[in-house]
Amino acid sequence: MKKLNSVLLLSAIIILPLHAYPAMTAERVLDNMVEAFERGVADVDDYTVVTNLYTAYYKKVMENGRPTFEARTKVRGMDRMHDEAVEQSMLSHSDFFASETYETARANARYEGRATVDGVETHHLYIPVIEQFGDGTEDHEPMEDVNVFIDAERWVLRKMEFKTEFERGPGDLRTVRPEIHMQDYRDVEGMYIPFRTVVLVEGIDEMISPEEREEARRGLQEIERQLGNMPEEQRRMMKRMVEPQIQQLEQILENDAFEMVHEVKEVKVNTGLPEGLF
Repeated sequence: MKKLNSVLLLSAIIILPLHAYPAMTAERVLDNMVEAFERGVADVDDYTVVTNLYTAYYKKVMENGRPTFEARTKVRGMDRMHDEAVEQSMLSHSDFFASETYETARANARYEGRATVDGVETHHLYIPVIEQFGDGTEDHEPMEDVNVFIDAERWVLRKMEFKTEFERGPGDLRTVRPEIHMQDYRDVEGMYIPFRTVVLVEGIDEMISPEEREEARRGLQEIERQLGNMPEEQRRMMKRMVEPQIQQLEQILENDAFEMVHEVKEVKVNTGLPEGLF
């Protein structure tokens, strides 16, 4: 009898935690995510992120009683096609908390289980469509078949993949499938900021017309010509500055898929924003 009671007690100890903790749902994941975000930005009014490709400015605003950020970006101008590719690839963790984006996700997301992303344990959510992503200042086509992967410990966005359409010309819509990895998160005055974002895009041939390819090739040749005409020291300095962008543009031209890496160089918090930016 004692042996039976011991077995029953052991069974209860094993089974009880399964009932004590309710099953994970998409709503719980998103609620945990937004709560962690709001704690992190409680004392932040504005911040600026300087990367190897662009500078992004963020101003806190309240939407339906919740904090989010309006964003403005300045791309390091090099070539029109390169700059457009950079703009299409930009995505911020805070974009997910714009009111319409978050409410759409919470209403329609489906919990798909756990997954390991870049060595990190995450919760995988599937969202059929997101009509508007971020604060709505950028004109983007809807995102379809959206898969998001949320860090199970820090509750930050680790990976996002989706399908969307890109307007190559008037009435000429092409499908692309970006995959965005947010890595090297660091605590900056309470906020978790990804210091490395890797963007993988398939379907480049669908995005770029033959005329645009030729225009971009001429742009590269002009850059090389200008570099060749500079004094040696100035040429070395300029080449260090533009070489990553040149390599990315060459990758766009030569492949149907390309990888773009955003690396954060500096984050400034509550230092004010340029006049007239917003």
